[in-house]
Amino acid sequence: MTLAKLIAALEAATGPSRELDAEIALAVGAVPPICTRRGVEAASARANWWSIDDSLCWSAPAYTKSLDASITTVPEGWRVTNLREATDGERWYWIATVGLVGESEMRHSSGKPAAIALVTASLRARLT
Repeated sequence: MTLAKLIAALEAATGPSRELDAEIALAVGAVPPICTRRGVEAASARANWWSIDDSLCWSAPAYTKSLDASITTVPEGWRVTNLREATDGERWYWIATVGLVGESEMRHSSGKPAAIALVTASLRARLT
């Protein structure tokens, strides 16, 4: 999945997704090179990678569920400048902003939950 398509999928997401977690792991280069994916049908298992002997090698962090995991996607040289809850009068959502250190360049995103907003803003920073 391209980075632009992954960002679009995250913007459309309404909650955590292990399938999106796996795509994020690939996009940020977090997958250990000794691990491979194998075709499995269960969406919850698609975030797992396997070693050559078919033992579980690595599992993608819960980027779309956990702020601790999503903050690791912020690219080097960037920082989280804003993470807050907001409302449009009908619904509550999160706004995340990441900025380039020492510069005025920023990337914004909004969504629900907060982890999705943050990882989306972080991936937008990687498009530059």
